[in-house]
Amino acid sequence: MSLNKDIVYSASVRNINEIHFGILSPDEIRKMSVVEIVHPDIMDGTELKIGGLNDTRMGVVDNGKICPTDGQNNIMCPGYFGHIELAKPVFHVHFFNSIIKIMKCVCWKCSRLLVDKNDSEYLKIIKKKNRKNRGAAMFTYITSKTTKICYNDIDNNGCGAIQPNKYTKEGITKIYAEFKENIAKNHLIKDAKIVFDPQMVLDIFSNISDNDIEALGFSKDMSRPEWMIAQVIPVPPVPVRPYVTREGNQKSEDDLTHKIFEIVKVNKQLEKTIENNGEPRTIDDLNQLLQYHCATFIDNELPGLPPAQQRSGRPLKSLRQRLKGKHARIRGNLLGKR
Repeated sequence: MSLNKDIVYSASVRNINEIHFGILSPDEIRKMSVVEIVHPDIMDGTELKIGGLNDTRMGVVDNGKICPTDGQNNIMCPGYFGHIELAKPVFHVHFFNSIIKIMKCVCWKCSRLLVDKNDSEYLKIIKKKNRKNRGAAMFTYITSKTTKICYNDIDNNGCGAIQPNKYTKEGITKIYAEFKENIAKNHLIKDAKIVFDPQMVLDIFSNISDNDIEALGFSKDMSRPEWMIAQVIPVPPVPVRPYVTREGNQKSEDDLTHKIFEIVKVNKQLEKTIENNGEPRTIDDLNQLLQYHCATFIDNELPGLPPAQQRSGRPLKSLRQRLKGKHARIRGNLLGKR
């Protein structure tokens, strides 16, 4: 039966056999979205702006308003996701370590797995059924090799490119690949250090074959490596981030809405700069700013990164801060023990 007496619920109930966890692909984010957010404004005169931060298609919170998506009022409307199409891809901060691990396992030129596929150790690893164990074993097997090269014999079909000595990250915007100077000279690599931005990493990951994805412990259908690079940002429903009415009937927007405003604003600036063939330095600065806002939208307590703040100096409460801790959504509200 339904929790609400006004709704008749008569659908048959089936048992759950198993649960799979994965990463939302850009296409899935677009499919579950009801509107693309393209304007950083909330109001258009006296009405909520179409395509704005609080577009009514994402749900309503005012009494007497009807949601155009499901025809329900503010009490019954659960809210619906929107999305933002990013002008340039950005790194997802919580996947940074996994991204670097994958970079160490695949060729930076042809995206092929850095293994000899006839080797007995490789054949033993890919037989492991548990994805986590298979991925960990494959990472240890590849990174333990002293000579790192992309195998280019008949069976492996690699490119023969020499691989970096190590990968390091700089903040949340770039990954550096460092070669030994003598190796770089011998293989005609111009710089001993190559900078990989999110777009370059996305191109590398997009070319990884399905078999290599499975060998790394990922799923070609549910958790492809390229989905770790954010191309589309999901926008939480309006009922998840309702405004607060203060004295004098003034409305104060939620912290998440403030962060979405910054993302849309910088994204539009970046989009226009690219369209107008702006200077590479300006595009890079805007891309880094977009990366910062996307990162602090997810987690506003990242080490080494200044937190996003209100005008008063109070740090904004990001998605992670709403979920973690005793008084947050999961332990404080959903478990029902406090």
